[in-house]
Amino acid sequence: MGVIFLRDIGIQPNKSVSVDLDLSDPRPHNQQIVQVLETLLDSAKTGQLVGIVFGLMLASGKTFVEVAGAARSDPINARGVVRCIDDELALLVHTGADRATTI
Repeated sequence: MGVIFLRDIGIQPNKSVSVDLDLSDPRPHNQQIVQVLETLLDSAKTGQLVGIVFGLMLASGKTFVEVAGAARSDPINARGVVRCIDDELALLVHTGADRATTI
């Protein structure tokens, strides 16, 4: 199984979101995060999303990682997902480009 693009399954995590970018607010991306999480929750409720691998960055500076569902029972595939995330982050670091469409 190759990389699945979110747009191919009807999930658009980066569609335009109207956000008041108050530069004094250190959390300008919260609306985007909420939108992505709500979309993922809906996908999980319908059975479309069966596994997830994620990392969290909290405002406190703490970070957490978790593996759940099919990602836990299929760790080889889950590691491939993590590698795709690593590739996406490397693209952001080196080019500033943001595809933001791969899981």
